[in-house]
Amino acid sequence: MVAAALFTAGVSNWPTLGLTSLLAPAVLAWEMPAPPPLFSVGGSNVFAYDLIAVAFGLVALQRRAVIAASLGRATIWLQGLALLLVISTLRGLVANDLGGAVNDVRSFAYLAVTFAWSMSLNWAKRASAGSVSSVGWARIAIVSMTTVALFHLMQYGLGDPNSRIDAVSGLEQTSRVLVSGQALLALLAAYIVYASTERYRCLFALMALVVVVLSQQRSVWLAAALGIALAFPYLHPHTRTTLGLTIAAGGSAIYAMYHDALAGVQSTLANTGTYEGRVQSWRGLLVESWHSGYVNVFLGSPMGTSYGRFEGPGRWVEYAPHNFYLSIYLRTGVLGFLLFLAALVIGFRLALSSRSWLLLSVLVTLTVYGWTYSWVWFAIPALALAWQAAAKSEGGTPPRDYPLNLDWGNSTASGQAKR
Repeated sequence: MVAAALFTAGVSNWPTLGLTSLLAPAVLAWEMPAPPPLFSVGGSNVFAYDLIAVAFGLVALQRRAVIAASLGRATIWLQGLALLLVISTLRGLVANDLGGAVNDVRSFAYLAVTFAWSMSLNWAKRASAGSVSSVGWARIAIVSMTTVALFHLMQYGLGDPNSRIDAVSGLEQTSRVLVSGQALLALLAAYIVYASTERYRCLFALMALVVVVLSQQRSVWLAAALGIALAFPYLHPHTRTTLGLTIAAGGSAIYAMYHDALAGVQSTLANTGTYEGRVQSWRGLLVESWHSGYVNVFLGSPMGTSYGRFEGPGRWVEYAPHNFYLSIYLRTGVLGFLLFLAALVIGFRLALSSRSWLLLSVLVTLTVYGWTYSWVWFAIPALALAWQAAAKSEGGTPPRDYPLNLDWGNSTASGQAKR
């Protein structure tokens, strides 16, 4: 308890400590997706990641006015969604066992408190008193994911989506160099670095894109393609040219250096068996939900309710579905899904009205990624800092004593303002 209190105080006074702690689940996501428990309370295990989430939540509560001002009109919708998650958790504690309900709510709670805490930060290009460096965080994320990918490449080879190997934790893991969440973090960090005017931004962005290609995560590939393509019209003409040349040069270099190894990447594109099995399981969960009663349809099933279903011929699984939107519906119902959709629409409107290609790319990427995976908590600070940048560009209303200091929110709008 003393250590948890000290950590919470540290996160409150030195936000960089919180961002650094998020690197632990990001780096260990392949070897150790679930860390060993620290202790047990009432039959429910407590993990180190729980302490990080609690610290984020407590600090976010202290800065709720800052968060609400930064989120703007999305605040009320996200508050409603949070209330439904609390209701689902309370129903789960009554209807199901404590351990099952707590394990189920973790993925939602981690994401919610990390996003709220990240929205309370004073993001800036360079760290200073009272601010954290967005570019510094993104660079460290890229270097960390590149290091992890290179280690797995040397240790196990490039791998493919169909093969599995035993990780250090003893769990069966994909043979690909990165899991999907790690590849997503590298991609979002590439956006942030490229949005800055810092030196070597092209080098870091290219490094991240190489890692994303070698990861063979098709969901991240598609998210990257759409995220970059849809944001292209909002880029400054010079930025469009530089980005196009960077992607072309990087693609050519990758193909030349890894021509033989990329044969496995090409086969990844042709393999749709995993996706077809997931779609089958999603349909089964939806049908089961629709026949479970009006309360579960509109408010969601209680936390801890089984996700058991067939995913492919004869393959029974019980983990959460690899679909973020389905997961939201199953636990908060139609009402919760509509609240989330409203907040997402507000984010897109903000990106378009502020002409922020950074926020647009991040939102498109996360939206596409969420179709086949759930959002990961250690990558969500990218959404917070992009949202703040767009809000500042549009003339948002954060408190005067908590400036955002993000002058790189969108290059087009800045260029027009100078004219």
